Amino acid sequence: MTRDRILDAPVDCFISLGYTNVTTAKVADFVGISRGAMLHHFPSKIELIRAAIEYLHEKLLGDHTNRVTSLATDLTIAKRPRARLEAYCDHLTDALFIAYHELCVAGPTAIDMHDILDQSTTSVEDHVN
Repeated sequence: MTRDRILDAPVDCFISLGYTNVTTAKVADFVGISRGAMLHHFPSKIELIRAAIEYLHEKLLGDHTNRVTSLATDLTIAKRPRARLEAYCDHLTDALFIAYHELCVAGPTAIDMHDILDQSTTSVEDHVN
């Protein structure tokens, strides 16, 4: 349960602080746990970021799938592309995607983040297309 709370926090932290300003100490403060509890789950920022990306990745795929599958089935063929586009635009303006985008923009400056982001981005793009 603590791990899930910790993984929810970076989303808000990335949005409000940006990637470079997020530290494990700030996330621990945001969650309301001790630094020791934070380090027990994530000993370093990169481990926290890696887990947050995987967590965001799963949430983004689920969000996109839910938006597309919730489209009305009674739409005419002519209205379906517009409805799909609107669902995708809503997905792109959601807080989850904003946090993910912040990671994609700022993360590649960290060499160890490059492979993680490449895999995640490719998987999201494959799922959306």
